[in-house]
Amino acid sequence: MNKFGFFVAALLPVTAVAVDYPALKDPAHAAMLERYKVDRPKMEAEGFFTPPAPTASSGCSMSEVDLYQLAGLDAAHPDLKGKQFDRNGRRYFRAVEIPGIKMSWENIRFTVTDLPCENGVPHGLVKAYVSFDLISDSKTTTTAGTVTSTMTSHSMTHTDRWVNRVVQQGVIQDESAMYSSMLTKTESHHSDPAVDKIMQQSSKTAGTNNGNRTVVADYKTGHGATLRVGQFMIMKQLDIASVSSGKTKFNDVLITTALSGIDDIRSVSEMYFDSKLTQISRAKDGVMHGEFLSYMEDMFKSAGLNWRTQPGMEDAREVSIGGLALIETRSCFQDGLPAKLSPCPSE
Repeated sequence: MNKFGFFVAALLPVTAVAVDYPALKDPAHAAMLERYKVDRPKMEAEGFFTPPAPTASSGCSMSEVDLYQLAGLDAAHPDLKGKQFDRNGRRYFRAVEIPGIKMSWENIRFTVTDLPCENGVPHGLVKAYVSFDLISDSKTTTTAGTVTSTMTSHSMTHTDRWVNRVVQQGVIQDESAMYSSMLTKTESHHSDPAVDKIMQQSSKTAGTNNGNRTVVADYKTGHGATLRVGQFMIMKQLDIASVSSGKTKFNDVLITTALSGIDDIRSVSEMYFDSKLTQISRAKDGVMHGEFLSYMEDMFKSAGLNWRTQPGMEDAREVSIGGLALIETRSCFQDGLPAKLSPCPSE
């Protein structure tokens, strides 16, 4: 906790509607969760993500490169884009037989609303508003029986984001809080007319062709072994039962990711759906590396099946987490690629 008292809001009382939040053991992650409980009603309030009016200039300024870094848009600027990450990303897509996805950023606009200065350079908690469009295009060929179809997808995600980030003597620090509203619209077409007709009707029935809005809060402190990141994402999840009834409904699901640094290049993260732990993963140099643990409830039981006899469940085991019986499955990744190793190296 630095002198700016960035996470003091974590101590404020919470009056928001009750939500099934996860229990986070790490004190830094727990503080981030408490801050999110305070911030969530503000994020959901009408007008929060409305672009602010330009403000009067202060005694200092920030360069374009600094603004991109401040807003977490490193991958969108040629001077910040990490070549190592790109190389690992392409290798991963090849390994899982997913074609490369072409991405581009457009319409990036910044409005700095608070820029405290000291001796002519930014110094303090900088607040800025940024909006941008992320364009994604991909092509995938699949075969089902005797039918081969190529799916072409075009996706655009418009993001409105508030950035609160500490800058000390002009140097951007790790400590930050970012609040994003993202609206994603995806248009997909299949080369096989029959398949395309079925998929278009399915999207229309489910209502997924109207766009999906996601609201995210990201908090970050420290670096290396002290790195702590907490991401809290509200997503609309399709209620399958509502589709068959003819009245499509979506439910809010809170997806929480709590990431901890191990050293300068390695990290471990936990993911929760509402209060339920769903996975624990490890990464090295920005890609998955080490043991990957996945947790799920016994979905076979309702069908009268024994999960122990199901394909792919040979190495699974039953565990109890928070008083809930879950099935744990394990897999191994090395430098972003699946590997059949036991034990699974994490160095």
